Amino acid sequence: MRNLTAGLLAALTLAFLAAAGPAAAATATAELELTPHGTLYKEATTSGSLVLDVEVTPDPGATTLKPIVSLDLGFPDYMTYAPHNKVTPVCKAITEEDANYPTEEAIARCPDSIVGSGTSDLFLAQQVGALVTDSVTVNFNAGRDSRGRPVQIVHGYSAVTHTGIFIRAVQKNNALIMDIPRLTADSAVPAFESRVPGKMGQDPNYLQISCPGKEWTSSAIVTIANRADDGSISNKEGLKTPRHTQPCSGKAGKAKLGSVNVEAKGKVKANRQGKFEVTVKNNGTATARSVKLTAQGAGKGSAKGKNIAPGASRKFTLKATVKGKKGRNVTVKVRATAKKTEARVGKAKVRLA
Repeated sequence: MRNLTAGLLAALTLAFLAAAGPAAAATATAELELTPHGTLYKEATTSGSLVLDVEVTPDPGATTLKPIVSLDLGFPDYMTYAPHNKVTPVCKAITEEDANYPTEEAIARCPDSIVGSGTSDLFLAQQVGALVTDSVTVNFNAGRDSRGRPVQIVHGYSAVTHTGIFIRAVQKNNALIMDIPRLTADSAVPAFESRVPGKMGQDPNYLQISCPGKEWTSSAIVTIANRADDGSISNKEGLKTPRHTQPCSGKAGKAKLGSVNVEAKGKVKANRQGKFEVTVKNNGTATARSVKLTAQGAGKGSAKGKNIAPGASRKFTLKATVKGKKGRNVTVKVRATAKKTEARVGKAKVRLA
């Protein structure tokens, strides 16, 4: 309450006087709309945009609404955040302990780290009759956590309440988890919108999507609860949103083998079998299936049976007998093939032991 103006306190007082009792059961919706920036494929990901709209509706006649304490947004398979720290550096200047300032200050602290933005509404002190609609949110890249999961920092600010907040959002598999801190006067959030990259995002490739089926589906669990001044939470309610469906159509794509890197593992003896580590890249837009390796040149041997996802690399162990005289340098070539793709060849020079 310390950040509220005298006029705002008066408005809150009127809202409290108008309250007739505790909040009734609430409902929630979450709509996630995706838009590809280029060609959409079944397997390969392409950059895209998202608009997330979340609404929490008090039961008709209710005068109060519990605050949101967490959001668990389950989004479609084959949608992921992809932090590119060279494009949007990790924001370290905005922290949970130091976030109480206007949006302009937040942007000034991490001007090159923005990945999205949004807006939010408030019911001051949980009162349905005290709606504030000026809150602005900005999403900053926070890189990845120790488990490799994408992380965002969300800074929010309301000029009416003169308060800034810090939210940490983590992608855990196919879900975005956000814990919402206590807002001014323990206010409730009846609605918010988030856009990535939106108009402010500086990395058009931060969101990656594909369409393996005919639709994207998403849903959320919005948890509302009472929260004391010390942060303790009670009377939780998990509001499960209806499943949201959006049609999509992805192209089949085509595999395309890329570089083939060959490296001898340990000494290679003349006219004996040696081990080679072969890394093959798939530069295509579909899975390279039944990839087969065949040693050529001074080598004779093969390895087969592995698939490589689009955009991925895979390591193979190839055992090949290498012909030549001891002490001579020879070249072992490796030919990589896959179904419905052109072959690629890599090579390595080895000195025979």
